[in-house]
Amino acid sequence: MEKQQVIKIFLEKGYQLDAEVLERLYKNENAIESLLNSLSNIKNPMITIDVLEQVLTAPGLNIKIIKQKQAKLKKVFVENFTQLLNNRYNFFKKILETRMDLVNPISINKISSKTKKFSLIAAVKDKDESMRSITVEDSTGETCLLLKTQTNFDELLVDDIVGFVCEIDDGAVKAEKIIFSDVPFKKEVSKTKEEIYCLFISDIFFEDSNFKNDSFQKFLDWLGKTNYSNLVIFILGNVSVDKSKLEDLFKLLPPKSVKVFQKSEMDSDIESSVTKISSPCFIEIDGVVILVCNDSFLLEYKKAFNKTIDVALLNLLKRRNLNPLIDHKKEIYENDPFLVDVVPDIIVAANVSEPARMNYKSTTILANGSFTNLPIFWLVNLKNREIIKLDFT
Repeated sequence: MEKQQVIKIFLEKGYQLDAEVLERLYKNENAIESLLNSLSNIKNPMITIDVLEQVLTAPGLNIKIIKQKQAKLKKVFVENFTQLLNNRYNFFKKILETRMDLVNPISINKISSKTKKFSLIAAVKDKDESMRSITVEDSTGETCLLLKTQTNFDELLVDDIVGFVCEIDDGAVKAEKIIFSDVPFKKEVSKTKEEIYCLFISDIFFEDSNFKNDSFQKFLDWLGKTNYSNLVIFILGNVSVDKSKLEDLFKLLPPKSVKVFQKSEMDSDIESSVTKISSPCFIEIDGVVILVCNDSFLLEYKKAFNKTIDVALLNLLKRRNLNPLIDHKKEIYENDPFLVDVVPDIIVAANVSEPARMNYKSTTILANGSFTNLPIFWLVNLKNREIIKLDFT
């Protein structure tokens, strides 16, 4: 529809459109229909952007931010890292102590020649590739464990806090089983009572030389045809260093939708009235918990595990820790934003450029593609947990 046609439609109804509203309506025909249906509630004949936002605001969805990064410490000392380690150890110990397969749990200082079958809850301090052994520690000391299989050795990371089922054999402590904190089985998959759709888009990279403009236009065309009454759009970062391009993107989104923006390291700040979150962030929508993240370190774990991104995310979920490796040069926050202390129903990762999906127990794991490589993204119906693949190639 041409702009003159849009202007004519509203003039015939006795209303004028300011330039910003006209641009919004011109690029989103669904908004025209929604606004026309709401004209009886508009008293001012001049429809401004504020009026448009007020009239077309999505219905009151119950959206709550459960957890995200709090303020980082301005000065970091050794005791801050010690406190971080202690907090993590206590968190994982509390979970692991409930595991029935951790038989006869003891602390490291209780190991003796008379100890036969026992379990340890300890942090991995070091790995010896040649001996296939690891040094582990708890609050009482440290010891060396020989791992019975190569698989057990390979799947461990330094700084992992896990359970070990052990025995004394020929004077050596051998670990025959590794137990991660993992997530519990749920009897039912969490769903919403009403139909709520969540769209996850990311990694547009407007300034990148490989930006696929044709694919982006396909996305806009698809978006212009959508007419979901309850739509939450997550823009998970890596959009643009240009503030105006970011602002323009949000203007292209359906006015009736709820917008959530997770800024990445490269993105400019924006002033749009959208929900802004950090990464990682746990959000609850009518009882369904969604974990969204776009941290660059996710690709480091893909490399460390030598797996596809969905399997790497699964390995982190089983650890209940999105970032188990502790780098003393990293920032420390007032909380530990990487602990998965709330079991998510859906995990969505951006900034990985590798589309993927997987189900594990009652958790759905999704990874976004990008508009510079594979423009494949995801739409989720929270009422029935249907996963809709959006392929804009």
